[in-house]
Amino acid sequence: MDLVRNKKRFIEEKKKDLDPGLLKRGLDSLYIETRSVAEKIENGIKKIVQIKDIEELYDIKDETIAILDIQKKPYEAVLDTVSIVKKVNEQLCVIAKDVVLEDYQLYLFNIYNFDGVIFHLEYVDRKFMKEIEFLSAVMGIELIPFIKNETDLSEINRWNEVNVVSPLNEEIIKSKEFPKNVKIIKDINSDIDEKYANAVIEIKENLNE
Repeated sequence: MDLVRNKKRFIEEKKKDLDPGLLKRGLDSLYIETRSVAEKIENGIKKIVQIKDIEELYDIKDETIAILDIQKKPYEAVLDTVSIVKKVNEQLCVIAKDVVLEDYQLYLFNIYNFDGVIFHLEYVDRKFMKEIEFLSAVMGIELIPFIKNETDLSEINRWNEVNVVSPLNEEIIKSKEFPKNVKIIKDINSDIDEKYANAVIEIKENLNE
């Protein structure tokens, strides 16, 4: 699949610029501790903005959850914008939507100061999931899986903790295996009714509209 192949290429390109060994020696300790996405939703945020241009983060002045889709994008210096804007707006919560393939990406998310990552489970095997679950807990990065079938449900029920999910259909929500007390984010591409969601993702062409 082109999406996965390109993402692997972007990861390898970034490794040439930022050595994985350097990250794993504690570089993450230099950055601001993130807040729980689940906590944000618990405290009343109902709508989430999915932005198309990272520069739109500068236009957000209040407590907001913003999702930035970087699935088809390389890890370039422009992603430093997240950390820069969050220093000005401490109420801002930013989630990456990405293809998660390596633990190296968790270190990058931490450096860029993302609060969470929303991702598909189809590219994540059980061993790798345990690795990134541990890293995300240490770094304070919320793992938000898309849930599309019973197989996905079975996998997340093996996690030590799951706080936020994004179901892609209503049958999954109604399953007896669906985890209790999780926060539900309705993605723009899902077909679930908004009544099931704690928060709804909206695409904004321009945040000033």
